Amino acid sequence: VDLDLSLVVTDNMVPEAHTTELNARPVSLVNGSQLAAAIGRHFRSIREEVSAAAELQEERKGRLQVLADGGLDEQDGESSATAVLTALQIGQGRVRNLVRSAHRKLMHAFDAHLFNRLETAPAAVKVLERYQAYYSASDSAEPVLAGFYRELSAARAEGRRGAMETTLDPILLMIQECDTLVSGPCQDLLDTLARAQVAATGEDRDRDVQTAAKLAEAIHQRLVDLLGRLDEWNDFQDVVQEARALKEKQRDIQLRTRELQGGR
Repeated sequence: VDLDLSLVVTDNMVPEAHTTELNARPVSLVNGSQLAAAIGRHFRSIREEVSAAAELQEERKGRLQVLADGGLDEQDGESSATAVLTALQIGQGRVRNLVRSAHRKLMHAFDAHLFNRLETAPAAVKVLERYQAYYSASDSAEPVLAGFYRELSAARAEGRRGAMETTLDPILLMIQECDTLVSGPCQDLLDTLARAQVAATGEDRDRDVQTAAKLAEAIHQRLVDLLGRLDEWNDFQDVVQEARALKEKQRDIQLRTRELQGGR
């Protein structure tokens, strides 16, 4: 069922309230099978982005390792060295953007599972309450706030939150990995490449390139590990969907059997 949702927001200003009418938003009401299919497509798109990031990172890792092993070709001059490092920096920016996009999509996936009650653990009820409180207190217009998921991860690590092992905790681990990559190694690598471009000496530049090569290797390995987690998730969801389909078929057989028995 497709609906259009229109909202009118009014404050409590005196003497005259301010009113804002938001544009109508389409809302689709789906059954369990349709929701599972939509979530499956969403996760496949996440995997495609992470896979693209891993492939691009592998290529950048190789180029950086070549530079780290042999150094930049001095005979081509400073302008050539700067051009090579600039190209590498642009490529690394694309990697970070892909991971950042996957991060946002994973946060949306977490919300979809949370609000559609796809997590059966009792802790999910408290998480939903905390979600409402956190976003109500925020002035940000962003649809997803990374700080909320960091808070959930910290609460679990410190034993202040119960486990949600069916769906939410596995997704949260992937959210945390993307968040750490974007703000940590990905940014560190970009900063290192930028520093290499303005290095005072060739030795300083080569040292920065070697550091960049090590960071690129670490990022690539973490992206490969994240791909493994996504594959495990997708395989598990495929099994769940097949089990649901079998359950529905079995229910249909039971209904038909009862109808035949009643007809006799």
